[in-house]
Amino acid sequence: MTGSNSRFIPDGFKEQMYYTNMFRLLFRFDMPEHVMPLWESVVPNIYSPSINIIEDLIEFISTWNIKDYYVRLWSDLLLLGFIDNRQNNRRIIERYLTLLIRSDQDNLSKEQLKQYANIARQILKRFPLIPDEDEQQMGNIPNDQQQTDEEQQQRAKQLKQLQPKFQYSGQLLSNLIYLLTRADDFEASWSLYEYYLLNKNILINPLNEISLMSLLTLSIEQNHIDHSLNIVERINELNYECLSNALDLLNRNGNLDNKDRQRLRTIQKNSSLESAHLVKLV
Repeated sequence: MTGSNSRFIPDGFKEQMYYTNMFRLLFRFDMPEHVMPLWESVVPNIYSPSINIIEDLIEFISTWNIKDYYVRLWSDLLLLGFIDNRQNNRRIIERYLTLLIRSDQDNLSKEQLKQYANIARQILKRFPLIPDEDEQQMGNIPNDQQQTDEEQQQRAKQLKQLQPKFQYSGQLLSNLIYLLTRADDFEASWSLYEYYLLNKNILINPLNEISLMSLLTLSIEQNHIDHSLNIVERINELNYECLSNALDLLNRNGNLDNKDRQRLRTIQKNSSLESAHLVKLV
């Protein structure tokens, strides 16, 4: 800072600006073994980073793949108040979960997968899909398949009013589903899938391919055939290229009866993807 006005800036402000500029440079040019000890020595007792610096930190951790800091970072985000900041919490949570998803999942230990799933559960506990006070109201919403268009519009309006203050997106739900399925938590991941189905018309973004395939794999492993077929139908509805893999996976590994196989053939027949028609179904 230059000029006479710098004399009137409080020392605390100067200190914060100093660390902000320093970490911006360190994240760009230095090594983790130098940066992280310094970060731990000043945050949060001396330096309270802004959301932009936190995003730079997440990018730094991702670039260098500092797996040992993934779980610790969640604790830092809680301690620094970013998770409870309604203005920015979804933005930070999405960036953080993307970091966990980007990590080499195939080489993670069971303990690491469990830790990541526990973080997903903490998010869901902190931001319930349906607030407790609204659960009773949900029971009063009609669910008749023969609803008129007007009734369906009214139902959608009621559901929108019951949305949690923390707004979930399809991408965020996808990341949570993926982390939970990797830890074999079918019940929790399926509840997120059902929430998506109920609210897909008002959510930003659909569920992504990786989450649907991960949920499908777990459904097959736990012999939830009807659920598996439902997921494959959803993949077809979204016109995802992974449909051929989904058809083949369920065809080879699912405990299907004749009715189930007919349903699978119908999905294949209705698909507009050429690759899906190349799959040989039994």
